Amino acid sequence: MQTELPLISVIVPCYKVEQWLPACLDSLLAQTYRNLELICVDDGSPDRSGAILDDYAKKDPRIRVIHRENGGLSAARNSGLAVARGEYIGFVDSDDSVLPEMYETLYRLLLRYDADIADCAAVLDTDTGKEDQSGIALYRGGEAVFTASVLDQIATPVWSKLFKAALWKELRFPEGAYYEDCLTLPALCENDPVLVRTERKLYRYNRQSTSIMRGRKNTRHLRSRLAVFDAYLGYMSAHPSLTELAHYYVCCSVPSRSALVLKSDDVPPEEFRAYRSNLRALFLAHWQGAKRSSHFRSAPKSKRLLWTIYRFSPALAAFLAAHYSKKRTN
Repeated sequence: MQTELPLISVIVPCYKVEQWLPACLDSLLAQTYRNLELICVDDGSPDRSGAILDDYAKKDPRIRVIHRENGGLSAARNSGLAVARGEYIGFVDSDDSVLPEMYETLYRLLLRYDADIADCAAVLDTDTGKEDQSGIALYRGGEAVFTASVLDQIATPVWSKLFKAALWKELRFPEGAYYEDCLTLPALCENDPVLVRTERKLYRYNRQSTSIMRGRKNTRHLRSRLAVFDAYLGYMSAHPSLTELAHYYVCCSVPSRSALVLKSDDVPPEEFRAYRSNLRALFLAHWQGAKRSSHFRSAPKSKRLLWTIYRFSPALAAFLAAHYSKKRTN
């Protein structure tokens, strides 16, 4: 008699996604790994998202729907975590979709490598999918996982991953902030997890949807961005072997499109000036250490040039970061 596979709980927060939600749900219901519970959280959505969830739940008992007042992505995910029954936890954004073999592949990787987290690559809407997808990488321990995330060897978002549920027994997403996944990473790494990464592109990321991170920046964006620096530097200061990485992280992250906002009418001028001043002071405090790091020396020349420009002219660096970021996405 074949033993039933363990239950995987997939948490799907939903807010104003009626255009993409059916494709997301269809992709999850088509998974080759069948023992799933889909915890779909209607986060007070003003469109038909909640009704779509209820219709799908009538057709497949694996779908559980939570209707709640709007509280944001973190609150919706936390509502799902509170009721999840699976031995493993996954997260999917409701404007994205997944390939049929995603969760079976990640589950098999967890077993094969005795890992706590399995991670996969993502397919973008402009991706040809022709790159080599055969690679496997293993990261043992929180410092290794954290370093790999900072160096972009693995993606920070939780949606490309499958976790052992034990990692989330006490851990929750910070409510009232953006960059939830980044703010959660240090606490996740304190559990000293083993992560296995496959280069197979199993998650389909929808770049056409309306993303909070691509919209107008407001006070919460700026405060959340500074909170990420605090959280990352706090983790690295508690792990002395990561001192060199801390210097590099600051100098790599400050002169970036996500951090250098040129202007924002949604932020009071005095707070905007304070934000830019804080970034500048942070950068200068780590600049000399970054230049001595091996990560700095191995970085592309274009990035090192941008960082050098920022040291002397933050405004010019912000303009260049915005210009080339926009050029890459067009």
